[in-house]
Amino acid sequence: MGRTCFIAACGGEDTTALTYHETSRRTGRKEFFVFIQPARPEHGDALRELFRRIVSSSRLGHPARFFEGIIDAMNALPGAGESDSHLVDSMILVVMRLGEEYYVLRNRRIEPVHYDASRGSEGAVEAIPGRREIPLERTGRQGELFATQAQDHFILERFAMPTGAHTILMTPSREFVQRFRGVLLDSILMPSFEVPSGGEIQLETNAAFPAIHWKSIGTGGPARQERKRGSDMIKRSAPIIAGAVALIAAVILIFNPFDSGRRTEPGEEILLGAGESEGEQVPAPAGTAPAAAMERPGERAEPMTAVAILGEGWRKKFNAPVTSSPAVCGDRVTFGCRDGNIYSFSTDGTMQWTYRAEEGVGASPLCVGGRVIGADYKGNVFCLDGGAGTLVWSFQGGEKIVSSPQAAGRQVIVCTMGGRVIALDAENGQRIWSQKIGESVWATPAVGGNFIVAASTDGSLVRLSRDGAVVWRIAPGGTIHSSPLCLEDEDLVIVGSGDSCLFGYSLKDGTLRWRFAAGSEIRSAPASSAGRIFVGTEAGDLVAVDLLGREAWRRNTGAAIRSRPLVVQGVVFVTSYNSKLSAFAVLDGSPLGDYRADSPLYSSPAFHHGRIYFGSNGGFLHAPSVTFAEG
Repeated sequence: MGRTCFIAACGGEDTTALTYHETSRRTGRKEFFVFIQPARPEHGDALRELFRRIVSSSRLGHPARFFEGIIDAMNALPGAGESDSHLVDSMILVVMRLGEEYYVLRNRRIEPVHYDASRGSEGAVEAIPGRREIPLERTGRQGELFATQAQDHFILERFAMPTGAHTILMTPSREFVQRFRGVLLDSILMPSFEVPSGGEIQLETNAAFPAIHWKSIGTGGPARQERKRGSDMIKRSAPIIAGAVALIAAVILIFNPFDSGRRTEPGEEILLGAGESEGEQVPAPAGTAPAAAMERPGERAEPMTAVAILGEGWRKKFNAPVTSSPAVCGDRVTFGCRDGNIYSFSTDGTMQWTYRAEEGVGASPLCVGGRVIGADYKGNVFCLDGGAGTLVWSFQGGEKIVSSPQAAGRQVIVCTMGGRVIALDAENGQRIWSQKIGESVWATPAVGGNFIVAASTDGSLVRLSRDGAVVWRIAPGGTIHSSPLCLEDEDLVIVGSGDSCLFGYSLKDGTLRWRFAAGSEIRSAPASSAGRIFVGTEAGDLVAVDLLGREAWRRNTGAAIRSRPLVVQGVVFVTSYNSKLSAFAVLDGSPLGDYRADSPLYSSPAFHHGRIYFGSNGGFLHAPSVTFAEG
């Protein structure tokens, strides 16, 4: 069993968080953790005294006596019972681990979020199997003098650590969770916890918050520890920007990637919207062909049956997650890595060149006209010679980019986490125009002859002209991380949303054509082939719908799908958070086989010369072989 407690630093004010972490020297099966952040400066003296008393009693004794002592210490603080704002408004957390059992004392203002990585579910801590609240009885020693005691402001809960990989975030409030939902999911709960080069996770707030992570292997037996021998004792009063950063840096080295794949669990879901179980369809325009007549003249029909045999290939290891999707550039495979490099490999696994960016690269590169265009987390866009990897031009945008660049004639279109769509001259990288469309843009835009369709995380879907003017703007509902798909011949824009639906809109005027309830959030980008649309869900379903938004088939992969499906020769391939590349028949969804990777997968697959290429959150580029045959 590997575990860690860590502090996530946020914001930019000089606020102090007090932390203490102790592991038993003898057995290592006992652990103790304290986190206190005063809400206001005037609370500092009282809470520092409380911190001192808690730490001085941290000999990992019997939980009942230990936590009773903490409550007594709180009630003995100066001003206790007169004004309890130092206990109500501040963040106070005390954790004791005894073997595979956790005891957690927290004040009620803390909003805990439990992430079960084995199932990919995010929800309230009440959803943890076997969790129960231990009553904090009034002692009676102050009950007659004051209306409230510390017991009234705190919760003590106990639970056995479930098998699998889990994280509990202790956030300042429900509003905090909703406001920073995207960053919490993608910077902390995503199976590759990392911190930018500056050290802290930027949330534009002065709040800090702790998280508990564990990975328990096996059932019923003692948990296996993944730590070095000897004591591990940390005692500090850490400014958020300085001291907490050092603590995070140490934790990153032992924070293991873990699986995801959302399934509905008991308890209220906090980070993900509730799924829908039944489809809702808007009537199609008059004259639209029925589902049975999807094949069109001149359109290649998929084979009735197909066989895909996935075999061993090669893989390469890197020092950071490979979440960028590979791009096929001639006879080379090019991709970005969060270590800050763009890599180019030949199909036999020989590295051809690397280009060093200023920060990590999550965006997938664009290959066009013998050049490779990439973007990094610092907001730089760069054009490279595809043969040598040398720099041709660069553009400094100043806003983080995770969306992949797209080509639009002589323009390169990029979207930023600042909510902007920017057009650059493909020859020299000069900015042609910029249009703000929302709070931030995660999804890759869809580009065509006379249109650009982009989506923002605050729920806007926008069509722009090639000169950057807004043609139409709509709000499907919920956040949008799914990259839109445009089918010009069908007058369709298809996009998934955070309210668990897949939408079909008119490309021409943005009117709703149909709405399909997928059952859980969609962050996957849809793909299309032979009159069908394929998209993944957070529940791990790969869903095929027709062009009228009607379900053709559905198959569950066992974990969340955040990649774009790949369709090749009658087979649809998809990567998922359970570390698998899965293959299904396009016609009926029949499972054709799996390839097991090293860790959860975010990268979308690409096909070239008999291999499927994709990256992993564990830092590998995988290239398994694939053989096709008609059944």
